[in-house]
Amino acid sequence: MMECGKRQVAVIGGGASGLAAAVAAARCGAETTLYEAMTRPGRKLLITGNGRCNLCNKRAGDGGVYAGMNGTDAAELAASVFARFSADKICAFFEEIGVAVRAEGDLLYPRSGQASTVLAALLKEAERLHVKLKYNVRIRSLRRDESSGRWEIGTDGWTYTADAVVLASGSKAAPETGSDGSGYALAEEAGHHVTRLEPALTGFIIEDPQLRLASGARTKARVRLVPGLAEAADADPAEAAGAVPAGRGRTVSEEIRETVYAEEDGELQWADDGISGIAVFQLSRIAAHLPEGTPLRLAIDLVPDLTEEELTASLRLMAAHMGEDAQLRQLCAAFTHERVARYIEEISGAPDKMFAASDKTSAAPVETTGLSAGISAAPAETPGAPDKASTAARLLKHLSFPIAGTRGFDRAQTTAGGIFVSEVEPDTLRSRVAEDLYLAGEILDVDGPCGGFNLAWAWASGYLAGSAAARSI
Repeated sequence: MMECGKRQVAVIGGGASGLAAAVAAARCGAETTLYEAMTRPGRKLLITGNGRCNLCNKRAGDGGVYAGMNGTDAAELAASVFARFSADKICAFFEEIGVAVRAEGDLLYPRSGQASTVLAALLKEAERLHVKLKYNVRIRSLRRDESSGRWEIGTDGWTYTADAVVLASGSKAAPETGSDGSGYALAEEAGHHVTRLEPALTGFIIEDPQLRLASGARTKARVRLVPGLAEAADADPAEAAGAVPAGRGRTVSEEIRETVYAEEDGELQWADDGISGIAVFQLSRIAAHLPEGTPLRLAIDLVPDLTEEELTASLRLMAAHMGEDAQLRQLCAAFTHERVARYIEEISGAPDKMFAASDKTSAAPVETTGLSAGISAAPAETPGAPDKASTAARLLKHLSFPIAGTRGFDRAQTTAGGIFVSEVEPDTLRSRVAEDLYLAGEILDVDGPCGGFNLAWAWASGYLAGSAAARSI
């Protein structure tokens, strides 16, 4: 391995990747200065994992979980970086600087359960290594003086110089934390190119005024990202049956369900203007990588553990015991949040009493001790128009919403897109277009799913870039 030399390294950005780069460069003996635009560093780090800081994921070394706007390039780069600074090395690094780590399955957290513990340890290590921390310094220009071979780092009031620069200024996601996308312009000034940028790991906007009825609800569900109606058959079986008015949340047609871009199980959070939650965040990342302007819908199965036939039978059994006053909302509330049940009743277009007399009398009294026993005694569907139980089952299993957009960069956890990864060396993250420039973290066209993957990328890429910047000759 090349012997570490005494070099002046400037790290631009005081987020996760920047702090890792600064520590790594200083450990290799470089005189290291970190420049942060905000009044304090690590603001985005403090809000990760709802303040618990999901440090890493044991599967981070699988480069295939990462994606980029340029196909497989991101996965290949991630695999190369993690081959040099693995998830195990990330955990060892944090244990070394005073952060005890514990696992929750594949997810790795600080044992303190606080992101502030992680930030404090990083800053203490930087202080121990004599890293100069300059806050409230916004970098306006970045150019290399070819005559001196040194980088000139321009601010509003001064120009700093360095032998090497690590650009780790983040993406456009969560700009209130300082990640405002300004680093892309600096990279372009140095000769790099940037892909299309899209918010990722964020919620979907749904334009349905009735969605306010479900606002505030949290539900478990299976969600699918499917083509919008512009890419599928126009007919919708629920609308054809008069079960769902056009323009609202509605059941997804068989044709649409044949194509699924991605599928996730998890918790949904319902709001007036859309739907979020980790499952939706994961789908939003997939959506970000699709061709710009692709029409999309969000298909939701609120009872994924039962088939539609099983659910219908169970609902009919309930309805038979409730009698003619049973409301569709009551039936749905047995399987999902009451607010969502109220929304489903509103969009169903069905009157409160739509059971035929045969529905109320066809079920013979039975003694049951569980769902499977009750299903066998459920009344049959009345010929003709769908009964309330089948309507409820259909909507619980096949809600679908046109996606009007995402919640944007302001409420995104990361950005899809960034600096072309083909423009950096995979073993050092050294720029292929500018001498002694290194790139790390979200500014590169590499993004991962929820679950500690993006922080793992920040630590690994930052540490690798900082180490290489200090060792370069």
